[in-house]
Amino acid sequence: MKKQGTPASCKDPGLALGEKFEYVNGRKVYETRYKWKLSTGVFYIFCKHCNCIKPPRTHHCRILGKCVYNMDHYCPWMCNCIGYFNYRFFVLFLLYMFLGCFYCVLLTARAFLEINLLDRWE
Repeated sequence: MKKQGTPASCKDPGLALGEKFEYVNGRKVYETRYKWKLSTGVFYIFCKHCNCIKPPRTHHCRILGKCVYNMDHYCPWMCNCIGYFNYRFFVLFLLYMFLGCFYCVLLTARAFLEINLLDRWE
């Protein structure tokens, strides 16, 4: 099974979380809540956009149109949300970019130090 950074969608959030419902005139009726308190400080919220039950620290990304576990932000250079399963790759991306910029500075530093602009103007 492939790891995904999004919660599974469900058509009936009340049934998925164990709420009771009843049938009235052939229609399923129950009080629809969008926030369930499981314990002190732990809430499960139903996302109206993707029809899924969001665990704590899960946020809906409007750019991708889905919920992401432990979402930090959307990165346009990686074309993806930075979340639970790809945070390591984002940090490595930042490290490699820093090392690449530092390497370019080291390559060009000697040429910049050898240029004496005052001698050229005189």
